[in-house]
Amino acid sequence: MNKDEMIENLQYELNITLEAALLLAGVKKDRLEDAVQRYIECVDDVLDGYEGDDNEVLVLISHLKNTDKDLFS
Repeated sequence: MNKDEMIENLQYELNITLEAALLLAGVKKDRLEDAVQRYIECVDDVLDGYEGDDNEVLVLISHLKNTDKDLFS
């Protein structure tokens, strides 16, 4: 497996892991793509200067729950 294939496989694994985390957090299945897009869009703004001890993925999902309530059940 070459480097490009490894990167592609890792991107796939990260994507399905993020989707699983969002679904477990209560994202509506039919809004999953929207939630992933919003997650990606808010990463820099939400985590800029973040120095907390909480998991950054959980911080971002919590942010989405507060700002994009329509994505969640």
